[in-house]
Amino acid sequence: MLCYGYSCSDHSANRLKEQRQIDDRIISRHTRSQQTFS
Repeated sequence: MLCYGYSCSDHSANRLKEQRQIDDRIISRHTRSQQTFS
């Protein structure tokens, strides 16, 4: 794992948070498109 200028634990926690936000955006977009189809 690459750790630039800060601890690995902080870095991985931030990456997890970003990934979850991206997943939430994808999921919300997906559910919206499903509602349009139904």
